Amino acid sequence: MDYVAGKTVDDDYVKKLDEAVRKARANREWRREYMTLMMRDLENQEIGIEKGRAEAHREKIAEMLRKGKTPKDIADFCDYPIQLIQDVQKSMLVTE
Repeated sequence: MDYVAGKTVDDDYVKKLDEAVRKARANREWRREYMTLMMRDLENQEIGIEKGRAEAHREKIAEMLRKGKTPKDIADFCDYPIQLIQDVQKSMLVTE
C-alpha cells in the first residue's frame, strides 16, 4: 500500500514490481495499446449509458400507453418522436 501511495518501500517484491512498472511505462507500444483499450472501454460505457437511457424512455412510453395516453399526447408532452412511440406500441401488442 505504501508503494501505491508513492512512498519508498525497501522490499524485494516491491522493487521487482517497480521495475516492471517502469519498463511498462517506457514501452511505447504497450502505452498505445493501453490507451486504445481505455478509449474502447470509455466508448463502451457511453454506449451502455445510451442504451440504458433509450430503454428508460421506452419503459416510460409503455407505462403512459398502459395508462391510456395516446401516442400524440405522449409525443406532445414528452417530446419523443412519434415513430418511437408507435414502435413501443407495436412491441407491446406483440408481447401481450
